[in-house]
Formats: sequence, C-alpha cells, structure tokens
Amino acid sequence: MKKVLLLLFVGLSSQLIGQQTSISGVVAVFNSAFETGSREYVSNAQIEDDFKKANATTTGADGRFKLIFVGTKDNEKVSFNVKKERLEIVNTEALYAVAGQKEQVAVFMSPEGKVAENKLKYYQINREAAEKALTSKLKTIGDEILKLKQNERANAGQIEKLQTEYGFLQKQYEKIDQSARGMAERYAKINLDDQTKEYQTAFRYFQKGQLEEALKILNQVDLEKTGSAIVQEQERNRKIDKEWMERDSIKNEKKRQVTEALGFKADLHKTQFEFVKVEETYQLLLRLDSTNIYSLWAYAYFLAEQNKNYEATAYYERALALAQTLELIATFQNNLGLLYRANQKMPQAEGAYNEALKIYRQLADNNPDAFLPGLANILNNLGNYYRANQKMSQAEGAYNEALIIKRQLADKNPDTFLPELANTLNDLGLYYYTNQKMPQAEVIFNEALKIRRQLADNNPDAFLPDIATTLNNLGAYYYANQKMPQAEGAYNEALKIKRQLAEKNPDAFLPDLAMTLNNLGEYYRINQKMQQAEEAFNEALKIYRLLAEKNPDAFLLNVAGTLNNLGNYYRDNQKMLQAEGAFNEALRIKRQLAEKNPDAFLPDVSKTLNNLGVFYKMLKQYDKALDHSGEALGYREGAILKGGTHLFIDWLQVLRNIAEVRDSAGVKKDYASVVKAGRLLAEGCDHLKGVNEKLFRIAVAQYGSLSWWALFAKDYALSEKAARRCLELDETRAFVLTNLGHSQILRGQYNSGMTTYEKLKGKKDSEGKDYKQVLLNTLTALEAEGITHKDFAQARAAIEKW
Repeated sequence: MKKVLLLLFVGLSSQLIGQQTSISGVVAVFNSAFETGSREYVSNAQIEDDFKKANATTTGADGRFKLIFVGTKDNEKVSFNVKKERLEIVNTEALYAVAGQKEQVAVFMSPEGKVAENKLKYYQINREAAEKALTSKLKTIGDEILKLKQNERANAGQIEKLQTEYGFLQKQYEKIDQSARGMAERYAKINLDDQTKEYQTAFRYFQKGQLEEALKILNQVDLEKTGSAIVQEQERNRKIDKEWMERDSIKNEKKRQVTEALGFKADLHKTQFEFVKVEETYQLLLRLDSTNIYSLWAYAYFLAEQNKNYEATAYYERALALAQTLELIATFQNNLGLLYRANQKMPQAEGAYNEALKIYRQLADNNPDAFLPGLANILNNLGNYYRANQKMSQAEGAYNEALIIKRQLADKNPDTFLPELANTLNDLGLYYYTNQKMPQAEVIFNEALKIRRQLADNNPDAFLPDIATTLNNLGAYYYANQKMPQAEGAYNEALKIKRQLAEKNPDAFLPDLAMTLNNLGEYYRINQKMQQAEEAFNEALKIYRLLAEKNPDAFLLNVAGTLNNLGNYYRDNQKMLQAEGAFNEALRIKRQLAEKNPDAFLPDVSKTLNNLGVFYKMLKQYDKALDHSGEALGYREGAILKGGTHLFIDWLQVLRNIAEVRDSAGVKKDYASVVKAGRLLAEGCDHLKGVNEKLFRIAVAQYGSLSWWALFAKDYALSEKAARRCLELDETRAFVLTNLGHSQILRGQYNSGMTTYEKLKGKKDSEGKDYKQVLLNTLTALEAEGITHKDFAQARAAIEKW
C-alpha cells in the first residue's frame, strides 16, 4: 500500500510542477521622466508573490522582472509585492495581475513620503483655488440679486432663480475640503510620464496653483473634438470589426491619453464650480469608453458631491460590476454604503460596509502599509452608521478599532494621518457624549482639540474650522455637566475663531458664526447673563437676515429660530411687546416655509405655536393661549399618527401647558377657557390612546371632567356629548351620569334627565357617598353659579324621596 501511495504522490507532484505560468513587468521611478526628462528604473527591487507559489526574484538594471508561478494555470488571478528600501509603491492596483497575461505589468515607486507630501501640496492648491472661485461666484450672484431687488416685483422670477443658484453654491463650501482631498489623492498618484506634452504643461500650471491657465492649455488641444472623433471612429469600425480598437495600439494609447486629459479637465472645471462643463466632460468620457472603470468612478463621485445620490449609486453599481481588483471592489462597496445610508437603505448600507470591511481586512493582512488607511476609514464609516442606527456596542467597537489603526498610522506619518486621527476622535467623543459616558467624552474631545490645534499652527486656513467644531462639542459637554465657566470659555473661543474666519471669507463662514452666536445666546439666557444673551441673539439675527436676503430657502428657518430664541429671552425679561413681536414674526416665517414643505416645517411651526401659548398664558390671555397651544397639539398629533413617535414627548409638553391654562382659568372662573382647554385635553388623549395605554385612562377622566365644566360654561350639548363619550370608553364611570342627567334637564329634557338619575338610585360613588346626596350637592353647586332651570325644584323633590 505504501508503494502505491508513493507512486501516486510522485505522479501528482510531477503534474503540479508541469503547471507553470508567469507574469513579467518593470519597476520604474514614479514621474521620473516628467521631473528630470528621462525615465529611471528601480534595480534590485525584491519581487515575491503573496501566496508563496513563485520563487522570489529581483529586478535587473532596467527594472525588469519575471515571476514564475508553479502549480498555477494561465488566466488565474495572482498578486505579488515589490520591496525596495526607502521606496514605496504608488500604483498598488498593479500588484494584482492575471497569470500568463501578455501585457507587461508596470509598477511605479517613489521615495518614502513623497506621495504624502504631494497629497498635502495638491490638497492646499485645490482648497485655496476652490474657495477663491466660489467666493467670486457668490459675490457676483449676490450683487446681481441685490441689484434686481431694486425692482423686486418685475424681477421676481429671475431673483428666485438666482437665489436658488446662490443657495446651491453656498452649500458647496461644505464639500470643498472633501473634494480637495479626493483630488489630491488622485493626482498625487497620477503617472505623468505617459501623458501628452499638453497635459504635462497644464499640470505644471496646476502645481503652481494656476488652474485657469491649466484649463487654457487643455482647451487649446480641443479634447472634446478629439474625443468625439475617436468615438465616431469607434462606432464606424465596430460595425466592421469588433476587435479593431483592441488591436490598434496607437489608437488605444491615444484614447487613453484623451481619457485622462478629459478627466483632468473635468476636475479643473469642478474646482472652478463650472458644473455644467463638468457633466458634459464626464458624459463625453463615457461615450468614449462606457466600460472605463475610472471614468465611471469619477462621474459617480461627482454626482454624489452634487447630492444626486440615486444617479451616483447607479454609476457606482456599474463600476462595481466591472471591478477586477479587490481594492476597487472594496472602495466601491464603501462608497455605495455611504450612498445607501443617505438614501435610507439601511440593510444595503450595512451589507456594503461589511463587504468592504471584509476585503480590506484581507488586503491589510498582506500589505498593511498600503491598506490599513482604507481599513480605518471603513471602520470609521461603519461606526457612524451604527451610531446613527442605535447599534451602540457595534459603533464603539468600530470606532475603537479605527482609532487604534489611525494612532499607528499617525505615529509613522503624522502629516498625512493626524487629521484623520482627529476626525475619528471627534466622532468617538460624540458617541461617548450621546451615550452619557462623560469622562471618556471629555478625554477624547480634548485629545482631538490638542491635535487640531497642532495642525492649525502649520495650516490655520485648513484646520481652524475643525478647532471651532471641537470647541463647540466641548462646550456642549461642559454645559451638560454643569461646568459653566469651562463651557463659556469653549463657546467664546469657538466664537472668536469663527469671527476670524468670517472676516476673511464671509460667504463660507458667516452661517457658522451666526449659529455659534445663537447657541451662545441660549447659554447666556439659561445662565441669567441677559445683556450678553440679547447681544448674541441680535447679532445672530442680523447675520441670518443678511444671508436670507440672498438665500431664503436656506436661511429663513434660521431667522425664525433665532427670533424664537429672542422671544424667549424677551419673555423671561418681561419685555412682552418685543416678545410677542419676535414670536409672531417667527411664526409667520415658519408658516410660509410649511406651505411649501409641510412635512419638513410643521414641527417648527408647532414649536413656535407652543411658545406663544406659554407666552399668552403668562399674560392671562387664555383664549389666545389655547388657540396657539391647540394648533400646536394638533400638528404634533398628526405627525405622531403618521409614525413620528419621537414627537410624543413634545406633544406631552404641549398637553401640560394646556392643563396649566385650564387650571389658571378655573381660578379666574373663566369657564369658557376651562372648557376649551378641557376639550383639547380629552380629545387629544382620545386620539392618541392607541400610542400609549396610559392615555386611555386619562382620556376617560378628562371627558368626565369636561362634562362637568361644560355645565358651568352653559354648553349643555357639549356636556352631554362628553359624558356619553366617557361612558362609551368606560361604562363603569357611573359618576358621569350625574352630569349627563343635569345636561338633559338644563336642555328641557326632564323625563330623560330623571331616567338617567334613576340609574344611580341606591348606589354610592368611589368615595362611599350615596349618589342621592351627590346629586343634591351638585344641583346646589350649579345654582350657586347661576346655572339653573325651572325643573330643578321638581328634580330635587323627586331625588329627596329616594
């Protein structure tokens, strides 16, 4: 038996040895021809495959290598690594190949830290150019709006169109940082050696920050015409020979160069906020090659930045279907996770994130230097997803794993990864704060703040806004933990930074300045620093009014919110006329917004209505108080019944306010207001009794109370209706029969009233009193308030005979 087994083994071993295949390639110095005029190659670089199926080799003097795989068939996917001291791989995607492929693999290496250095440089170039271009565009549009407003009625349509454009552009400030980082990531790794002279000339202008000059160079080449010509030639020849393009290496190279130049041009137009030209360029790119995965990726990324999430999702899904490397698959899954989450497709989002996480773990195991940053970013995104979906233990685990990785990365390369570390610390701090883990929140926020201060010392324009954000978070933490001096200090430092930023770039930072002033005003109001509160609110209001003139859709709600806060301030300080004016202006604005979008703005209308209800209650204007509180109650009821259960606490607060009005009106014997409040209480609890079981019992009690007080308001029909609804809900509530009988007799229905009374004959109430005496006492109480009827005497005489 042993001999047979040995022979089988030898036969199998020989078969495996016979299955050999290889890949060949070259390792060159990244962008050496672009920078020095001649291409340099990397000699003596070590080449080894990741799964130990090939013997390690080294590159020759010309940078060439051949890696021979044993036991591997042609067309199998293989992966390998390249190592050379003090050099790092730039195009990591080249490390994934197909065994036996004819094309030579080209790997580019760069001195350690050079790519990171270029990323930072290109990030600053893109950010500064974008801020300059956006500020200029907004000023032009803003000036035109103000000019047209001199004859507002005649120019209403044009003004509205420009305001919409202004609002859209203003929101782009929020995306400049992410877009600049994305472009820096791409162009720090772009292979310039194989580009046309025009591309290289344009790129040199880009490196100097002269983006308009770079665009001029690319426009001189007329890439659109060249690209269109290639598309037309493709379409003509495809009918004759489907493989024509693949065989024609010259045309193929030309197509690649045009494609990459068009991609560069699209990015430059995007930095100049010329979005129509960007979209036209991407569409031409995809006509040129609808299966170009990088064109699909770039277009999807652009669409996502424009909040066209559904379109972006479709292009990412197309790109994912074409992706061949694990790195690209993971990248697209991560980006799809972000889009699915934005579109509220939570199961798909979680699935995409976890698929990306699984792949990046595998990649990072084999090549940690290249893939640990991606793994950390996906963990951070997953942490944000879990936190938003109340999966708190998973959120904490994801954040902490991301944090461990980013600490390691920042230790090795602080310039690149300290900003990322600070971002994760800030997110983790918010997690701890939300989950009442206050000591951890304070430590984490302070560490994030320390890092961001360090970064801002070298690059204040990029990192001062982040410092202000963390200071605001710390201020909220200190405030929640009753550390008022620290809270005030954090808020005021954030305010100082935002003033500084707004002076340099008002279009970008005035909204943040106004928000901080508004928050600080609330802090001062709660802490009885009334002069500072009024000053902060009024400055915030002035800024928001200015912003709303140019962009009403974006800032009218902020105007109303600050007016609401100012109304609370005036109310607290007995400045009732000013309070009423502020509340009512806020209400008018919110009603105007709710007409266009009720689902979005009715909750805000309800909030101000409730504040006005409280305000009029203080003035003892009970009818007005109930009008406003009742309307607020109705809006919140409607939203809760549609599924907005998060508004239940707010609804209860309005209910309590109405109950307080009822009690105050009762003391004043304002029975009309007592009944109005009682009806709101009873019917409100009745409407929502299916939402909370306690409301059923409250509704029963409130209908019983309403049936009594309606008698004093001489609304006998309402008294009868309330009594019957009480009994309909709970037939054991016999006491309500007293009110029902009274209402019937007061309406001249003596026989019906006596029939109702008779149901109580010989019975006792919940306190053990005989209903005979209860009826006689309540008749007397009604008569004392002037509530009587000629049949009362006859009814009393009949009851006394029981």
